Amino acid sequence: MERDLLADVFESMPERYRSAEAGPGLRADIGFDVGGRCWTVKVRGNSCEVVPFLEPDRTATVKTAPDEWIRIACGLMDPTVSYLGQRLTVTGDLGVLVEVFGLFDSYSGEGIEVKPPYWFLDTLGPHIRARKDGTILVEGLSCLDLAEKYGTPLFVTSENQFRRNYREMKAAFDQFYEENSCNVMWAIKSNTTMALRRIMNEEGAGGDCFSAGELYATFITGGDPEKMLLNGSNRSRETFRMALEIGLRITLDHLDDLLEVEDLARELDVTARVLIRLKCELPSLGGLRSTFAPGVPVPLEVKALKFGLKFEEALEIVRLAKGLPRVKIEGFHSHIGRDVHLPQHWRGYARDMIRMAARFREDAGVTASIMDLGGGFSEIRDPSGNDLTRLAPSIEEYARETCQGIRDGCLEFNFPHPRLWVEPGRHLVGNTTVLITRVGSVKRTPELGTWVHLDASINHLQAIEHFNGMSYHVAPADRAWDEAVEIVDLVGPNCAGDLIQLKRRVPRFERGDLLVMFDVGAYNQSYANQFNCIPRPAAVLVRGGRAEIIRERESITDVFHRQRMPDWLLRPLPRKTINPDAGGPSHDR
Repeated sequence: MERDLLADVFESMPERYRSAEAGPGLRADIGFDVGGRCWTVKVRGNSCEVVPFLEPDRTATVKTAPDEWIRIACGLMDPTVSYLGQRLTVTGDLGVLVEVFGLFDSYSGEGIEVKPPYWFLDTLGPHIRARKDGTILVEGLSCLDLAEKYGTPLFVTSENQFRRNYREMKAAFDQFYEENSCNVMWAIKSNTTMALRRIMNEEGAGGDCFSAGELYATFITGGDPEKMLLNGSNRSRETFRMALEIGLRITLDHLDDLLEVEDLARELDVTARVLIRLKCELPSLGGLRSTFAPGVPVPLEVKALKFGLKFEEALEIVRLAKGLPRVKIEGFHSHIGRDVHLPQHWRGYARDMIRMAARFREDAGVTASIMDLGGGFSEIRDPSGNDLTRLAPSIEEYARETCQGIRDGCLEFNFPHPRLWVEPGRHLVGNTTVLITRVGSVKRTPELGTWVHLDASINHLQAIEHFNGMSYHVAPADRAWDEAVEIVDLVGPNCAGDLIQLKRRVPRFERGDLLVMFDVGAYNQSYANQFNCIPRPAAVLVRGGRAEIIRERESITDVFHRQRMPDWLLRPLPRKTINPDAGGPSHDR
C-alpha cells in the first residue's frame, strides 16, 4: 500500500512538537485545509494533538496545496515566502499561528531528500562555475576580483552562456519542427541592456518589442526587421509609424489598432503585415491553475488579462482587414507566459492555438502562415518556481512537446503547418548573470533570528515580494562549498523591509564577505528602481577572461539628474554644503 505522505506529515506533528519551548499559557487550534483534506492541530502548552477534521472554533486556518505544505513541513520552503506569494492563505490570528509554527521540527520521513545548499553548483555549466577551492568564476574571472575592480552590488553576465542558451534553443526547435521554420525571438523586456540585444542580433535571433524604446534598442544594435514583431496594447501612432518605417510586423490588440495601422500604411505607401493577438481558448488546459493568481484556472485568467481578443472580436477585425488593401494578416499571436510552465502544458496550448486558427480559416477564409506562441519557458534553475531542490525541464523537452502540439492540431484540423514563432526572455538570459553583493551588518538576535544585511536590495531584485516570490541560489564568493551552519534572512538597506531571501541555510557570514546570487539575469535590471534614493548597480559583460562595463553604476546625483527646481524656490537658505557622492557635509556656508 502506498504511503500517505501528507497524512504522515500531520500524524508526526506531536512527535515533532518542541514542548519545552512552548509557553504554559499557549492555547491554539490551528486548522489546515490542504488540497481539500483537513486537520486541526490542537496545542495546549506542552501538549500537541492532531485530529483529522476542522474544529468549529479555530484560532487560525491555513489553506494551501499538498506539495506546498509538504515542502514547508520538510523545511524546504519558508511559510512566509508561500504566504507572500499567495500560495498559502491564512484566516484568523496570524501572530499565534507564527508562534505555533516555530515550535515544530522539520519533517524528515522516508524518501524526503534534503539537499545541501551547494548541490546546484554542479549544474552551472562551463561558463559560470565554482572552483574546488570555493572561488566562483564567471568565464575564468573571479567574483572577488570583479568586485574589487567594479564595486558592489554588481551584475555580471557571461556572454558565452547567453550565446549558448540561444543556440541550444534554436537547435532544439529546428530539430523537432522540420515541417516549417522556427523563429526564436528574444524578448528584450527581460533585460534591456543594449549590449545583450547586440549579441542576439549577431546570433541571428528574432525579437519581441513592446514599446518605442525597445524598438530603438533592437534596431540601433542591428536587428533584422524580418524576424521582429511589435507587440503591446494602446501603442501610440508614432510607435506604429516607427515599426512600419523599419518594416516590422505588428500585433493588433484592438479594432483601433487596425484603423491606425491602415491609415499609416496608406500615408507611408507600405503594406502593414499584422498578427492578431488572441485570448487563446484553452480546452486542453481546463484543470491547470494559475501561478500568478493562485487557485484561478488558467483559461479564466487569460480571459481576464488586458491583452488579446476573444474569437468574436478578432473575427470582426479579420473580416474588416480583408477589405483593406494596405493590411495583410499573416498569423495569430498569444502569450500566456509562466502559467504554461511544463512541457505537456505547451503541447496542449499549441494544439489549442491551431484549433483557433482553423476556426478563422473556416469562418473568415484566412489561413495563418505564422503562429506566435509567446514565451514563458523556464530557465534551468527557475527562480520563479520557488523550489531550490529541483531543476526545470530542459529546452529539448519544451521544444519537443510544443512542436508536437502544433502537429497534433494540424493533423486534427487538417491545417497547414505554419511558421512557428516563440518569444523567450528569461530562458535565454536568466542563468547568464550573477549578482555580487557585499555583507554589511549581521544581526544575530537570540530566539528571533539572524539578519544578514547586503548592499543589494529588492530595488535591484525581483525578490520574495515580487511575482509570487523569487528564490535564488546563493553562495559565498570565495568558499562556495562550505557547509551551511545557520538559517538567516538576507535583507537589503531600504526601508520597506527589503526581504531579499528569507530563511536561507547558509555558511556563517560576517561583515565584508561577498555573496553571489545566481540566475538573476531576467527582469531584475529592467525592473530596477531608485526607492530610498538608492542608485542602481553597475553591470559587467564577461567574455573569455575580458570584462567590460555595459551599464554604468549610478551616483546619487544621477538619481536626481532629471529633477528641476521652480524658480520661486531658488532663494538661498542657510545650510551646509554636501558633496552628494562623497557621503557627508563639507562646511558651513
